[in-house]
Amino acid sequence: METKEEVQSVEDSAARLGISANHGYELIKAGRFPARTIRLGRKIVVVKADTDALLSNREIPDAAKA
Repeated sequence: METKEEVQSVEDSAARLGISANHGYELIKAGRFPARTIRLGRKIVVVKADTDALLSNREIPDAAKA
């Protein structure tokens, strides 16, 4: 059974986290973005549940920290 994650753009996730999109992309490039990211061809998206967890001070799954 395949699980589908809801995703959002880096721009939307960054705005919700209070950082610029450029800073978000820099963090992704450095491997330090605080949520799981998925590359879809040239596009990068962020797992929305991880952004939601950060904003509500919930624990993010270990896979997101790796």
